[in-house]
Amino acid sequence: MLIHASAEENKISKNDKYSNINQDNFFYNAYYKSWDLQGWRNKIIKVLPKIFKNKKINVADLGAALGDKLFLIDELCNIEKAYWIDYSEVAYTYVKKKFETKNNFIFYKDDIIKSLDNIPDKSIDVIIMFGFLHEVQIDHHQILFQKIRKKLTDNGIILLSDNNLYFSPEHLYNGLIDSKFDGSIFTKCTEISKIKFYFELIRNTKKNKIEKKKIRFVLHNKRIDSIVGFFGKESEQLTKFLFK
Repeated sequence: MLIHASAEENKISKNDKYSNINQDNFFYNAYYKSWDLQGWRNKIIKVLPKIFKNKKINVADLGAALGDKLFLIDELCNIEKAYWIDYSEVAYTYVKKKFETKNNFIFYKDDIIKSLDNIPDKSIDVIIMFGFLHEVQIDHHQILFQKIRKKLTDNGIILLSDNNLYFSPEHLYNGLIDSKFDGSIFTKCTEISKIKFYFELIRNTKKNKIEKKKIRFVLHNKRIDSIVGFFGKESEQLTKFLFK
C-alpha cells in the first residue's frame, strides 16, 4: 500500500505543480471536451444545467486548484456564490488574479475542513471533489463527510471523481452512507478502447457487506477516474445522464 503524503508535503508538491501555470493550462483544463481526465470531469459538470435548470446555486470546489471547474460551472449555470477552497499559495495567487472581477467568488486558502466552517450551514447546492479525496488522510474522511452533510442544502449534491491510490471504493461508499447521504459509488473494472466499464456498489443490509450491484459503462477517450460517486436527491438522475 502506498504511504500517504503529509499535508505539508502535499502543499509543497502542489505549489511546485502550479508554479508554471499559464492561460493554456487553464483553458486546457476547462475546455478539453473529448478526452483525458479533465475532459471526463468536465463531462460530469456539464450535467449540472440539466439538474438545476436556471435556478441560482451555490457551489464549493474542494481542492479547487486553478479554479477551472468553477469557471466552467459559472459559464453553464446561474451561480450565486462560488467557493474556491485549496491550500496552495501558488494556486491562490493565480485564482485571485484570474477571478478578480468576480464579486460572487469567495476564496479560502486553508485546510478544507477549517475552510468549510466559514460557510453557512445548509447553503451549498453542489460540492465538487475531483482528484481531491485521495489527498485527505483516511482518518479524516468521516470528519469531512459530516462537515459536508451540515453545509449541503436538503437538495444539494456531491460530485466525486478520483483515483483509488489510498483507499477503496467500498471505504468511500460506507463512509458516505454512514454520514446519511443517499447515492452511488462506481468503481472502474475494465475498459475496451473508448468503453469504460464500472461496477455500481450497493450495501446488502442483510449480509452487512458491500456488493457489486450491476455493470454500467460510459464512452470516453483515454484516461478516466477509477472511482466516481454521486450523492444527494438527484444522484439517480446524474447516473442516468452519465452512465449507460
